[in-house]
Amino acid sequence: MASFPNIQNVLEIQKAINSTTDIKKEVDGIIEQYGGNASALNNASSQLENVGQLLKVANAAINGRELSVQTIEILSDFQSLVNDTYSLCNSLVLNTISTINSHSLGLKISEKFPSNAIDMVVKSTEKSKEFVSKLNPIENSSTFLIDKLESVNKIHANNTKLKQIENQIKEIEKVKDEISIINKMIEQRKIKLIEFEEKEEKKKEGEREEEKEEEEEEEEEKEEEKEEEKEEKKEEEKKEKEKEEKQEEKTSNENVEKEKEKDENDEKQGNEENKKMVEDEVEKEKNEEMVEDEMENEKNEEILEKEKKEPLEIEKVEKEKNEKMVEDEMENEKNKEILEKEKKEPLEKEIIETEKKEALEKEKKEMIEKEKNEEMVEDEMENENNEEILEKEKKEPLEKEIIEKEKKEALEKERKEMIEKEKNEIILENEKDKNEVVNKENHLKTLQNHLNYLKTSDEMFDIFTETMSNSLEKLKTILETFKGAIIFWGQIYQKVINDLNQLHSNVDDITMVSNGIKTSGLNFLSLAHIGHEASNLIRKVKINFDDVMCNLPTRDQSEIIVKLYKNGRNENKITEETN
Repeated sequence: MASFPNIQNVLEIQKAINSTTDIKKEVDGIIEQYGGNASALNNASSQLENVGQLLKVANAAINGRELSVQTIEILSDFQSLVNDTYSLCNSLVLNTISTINSHSLGLKISEKFPSNAIDMVVKSTEKSKEFVSKLNPIENSSTFLIDKLESVNKIHANNTKLKQIENQIKEIEKVKDEISIINKMIEQRKIKLIEFEEKEEKKKEGEREEEKEEEEEEEEEKEEEKEEEKEEKKEEEKKEKEKEEKQEEKTSNENVEKEKEKDENDEKQGNEENKKMVEDEVEKEKNEEMVEDEMENEKNEEILEKEKKEPLEIEKVEKEKNEKMVEDEMENEKNKEILEKEKKEPLEKEIIETEKKEALEKEKKEMIEKEKNEEMVEDEMENENNEEILEKEKKEPLEKEIIEKEKKEALEKERKEMIEKEKNEIILENEKDKNEVVNKENHLKTLQNHLNYLKTSDEMFDIFTETMSNSLEKLKTILETFKGAIIFWGQIYQKVINDLNQLHSNVDDITMVSNGIKTSGLNFLSLAHIGHEASNLIRKVKINFDDVMCNLPTRDQSEIIVKLYKNGRNENKITEETN
């Protein structure tokens, strides 16, 4: 019975082919029989690598220039195409391995169950054939990428570039003219500022001369004021002297008044002494009366002694005596009152007279003091009025002068503020224009750099156009190759299915069934080998292009890439010319 290897993964494909000499020989024969179709997939994979290199150079040539964005998009689409191709090739190989394993199992059961073995292998093959149709997305991606490349190649880069150069030169000339106009305006404003300064300096010089004249006038006025002050001082001294004389006269009058007052006080003191003497006499008389009373009492006592002896006489005498005593007392009281009255009357009159005199004196003093105060107030008021008049007379011209000076200062301040405002406006305009000149000069440098860049980029656009055109041609070839490979693989699958289905008519011939299944399995082993080799090639393209996309070159790196491409292109030309 024929045997067939069982494969677990892609690494065992080559091992399965080399497992026996017969299998190796038969696989080589089948691949040779496939002819160009067998190597078409490998050739397409190699072409993908070339396209990747060309796109890398195209991106380096156009880096930072027009169409750079579209180029990056094309590189991204190409990366997607490579990734999809690698993924589908791997899936195709794995699917083929699954079919090979079905054939291996079919061989094992073909001796006992030949019909079941044929059905199982046919079913597995038909399922594998369905997967081939999944290669269509690669065709679609390739077609989409080709359309993009054709769209980019239709742009006439050189014509656009030439137009850009013309526009750039016009823009540069325009900016230069604008800078020249602004600089002229700045110079005119500078001249105006200098004129302002000169005018201001002349104004200050005039002010200094005026100040000098004013100082001289002030000195003269001060001298005049000093003379006036001297006159005023003399006048004040004269008034002061008159005032002192008046004061001396008042003082003399006051002294006379004081002397008079002293005399009155002395007289009053004498009256008081007289009053005291009268009082002493009254007291003396009282004492004498008391002595007489005592003597009278003694006499009465003697009489009472006698009356004791003679009660009736005594009672009578006592009665008379009491009556007499009452009468005497009444008489004494009356006499006392009369004496007291006689003594008091002159004293009261004297006191009243004294009080009147004091009141008159006080009133007179108050009148004198009042007159004196009134005179002082009048003098003070007169002095104040005179001072106010003098002060007013002094202030009036000063106030007028101050008002005139304030008006003059206000006008001068307003004039200076206006000039300062105008100067500041000129300075601000100049600063603004200077900034604009700086910005325009920077813009001019940018325009000049871009012009230089445009002028020196002819070769870059040529390389870009060349590499993109080559990429387009190669992608078209790859697309046709993929189409052919898909048709070829579909034909192989269909042939194998037809051959397997014919085995049902010879199901009793176990040997024929086993050999038929083995031949079908060898076809799939050959396809797995071709697919695995193509997958390895595409894997290398994927790794390289992923690196390109992850490390897009800088301007300097782009120049190196282009330089290497040019060197390689020149070497190829030399080789072709030599051959």
